[in-house]
Amino acid sequence: MKNILYDRCGIEIPAEKKYLFKTRLSDLLAQENIPTFRELHSRLQVDDGRLTELLIEFMTTNETSFFRDDHPFKTLFSTIIPNLVEKIKKRSFYGPAGLRIWSAGCSSGQEPYSVAMTLMEWLEKKTICSIDRISILATDISEKILEKAEKGMYTENELKKGLSDNMKEKYFRKNDMCWLVDDKLKNIIKFQKLNLAETFSGKLDNFDIIFCRNV
Repeated sequence: MKNILYDRCGIEIPAEKKYLFKTRLSDLLAQENIPTFRELHSRLQVDDGRLTELLIEFMTTNETSFFRDDHPFKTLFSTIIPNLVEKIKKRSFYGPAGLRIWSAGCSSGQEPYSVAMTLMEWLEKKTICSIDRISILATDISEKILEKAEKGMYTENELKKGLSDNMKEKYFRKNDMCWLVDDKLKNIIKFQKLNLAETFSGKLDNFDIIFCRNV
């Protein structure tokens, strides 16, 4: 299983973290009615791809939060975006989006939504670029986690991790037992499945900013 993870997506589990196989794959065994880890290993050897994808899903889910380690977002607001202002101004209005950002390994979406909120806050103070000239590509290897990210539905506890009450009220709306991301954020983000260990198309170029903090 260790070799499969490394060969398929470049993830290497060190010896001291072998416990992750047990903690993260126990639910997979229960879901697929597989009695033992030895049996899981045997089935993976003759797998048509479905079980391997599930293995990757269960092993690559990362813990994340809004504005995690807030320094990168403060730097984005105070330094990076202002330094890109002249570059944005020179681009044709009818050309590509004024600002292109890539969140690689976006997990359940908190990072790209945090980036979008940071941009919104900056744009409130400036008129140099309209929101429709900004695009964020958010990619991850896990289809399951991308589905959650694209829905933009978060619990109260998930929002408490890094999000101020002001930002919550400004960019989310309450819906029964969860909070929904405002459409003005969702509209500038495109979620896409991507395995960074594989060769991907030349369309993924010309980004102004790349976040890869979950990789």
